[in-house]
Amino acid sequence: MAIPEHYIHIQGPLYMDPEARDMGLDIPDTLPREWLMRATDALNALSTDIPTWRARTKNPGRLSLRFQLNESFVDETIFDHDALPDDAESPLADFVDAVTKANADGALWSDSENHLAGDIAARLAERSTDHILRFVRFLESNDLDHEVSQAWHIERVIQAHGWRPETMALWVARMGTCAGQHGHETDWAEHCDQPLSEFVASKPEHRTLLVELMGGNMVADQGPLNRDVEHHLSVLTNDTIDIFWSDLERQGLNDMAGPILDGARQWAQELIRNYAGGRKAPPHW
Repeated sequence: MAIPEHYIHIQGPLYMDPEARDMGLDIPDTLPREWLMRATDALNALSTDIPTWRARTKNPGRLSLRFQLNESFVDETIFDHDALPDDAESPLADFVDAVTKANADGALWSDSENHLAGDIAARLAERSTDHILRFVRFLESNDLDHEVSQAWHIERVIQAHGWRPETMALWVARMGTCAGQHGHETDWAEHCDQPLSEFVASKPEHRTLLVELMGGNMVADQGPLNRDVEHHLSVLTNDTIDIFWSDLERQGLNDMAGPILDGARQWAQELIRNYAGGRKAPPHW
């Protein structure tokens, strides 16, 4: 087949469209094994130097990947596929991590509506809870003031796993550092049979974890703790204490909301006292 003249070859079946033109997709029912190995090898090569390829696009905020497959081209959403084999997860996870890192210089988009690697990050987290932290970090690197598919991606992960420590951490992030445009609008009961309140109340360690996750996320929402302790405590008091109150009530945690928020505030204050002033970032999961 003819390769569009403006495409730039990266490796194997992988090309970049520097003009980022929208394209139609014809997704096959199966993924040829040999092609998949060559495609993930090419993604590995790209992952080592995304900034260089980013600089070669006409729009530095858009990196549109094209994979030659049979007699057509597909984009990276080809990997959001039910037939994805287990051994493809590692190179795809490395690609998501590389995009997350590159997004520090501005969120990368694959087309006019979708963030680069978004469908892959969601598919990995949907397949295994081992990838949910990776998914959260990826979401935190997105431009969530311009959401398109993130809500659907998050819902997929919750539906796949139900409530457990990892998905509760995803919920906390969605209320805090990943709130974006629509984080507080989700009807979580539609996506999980068990109420979150029931999961939290089922074991003391679940409640303790929720407190620590919320406190850590309150601090993480401030970004780097480069100022002194008093400054960051003031920001916490003025801006972030009540972020989760209405969300806890909507999840049926009415009686527990006050004690959970008090515990989260205390944990956030402790993190600020331990880490403010330019020291390493505090843990928030």
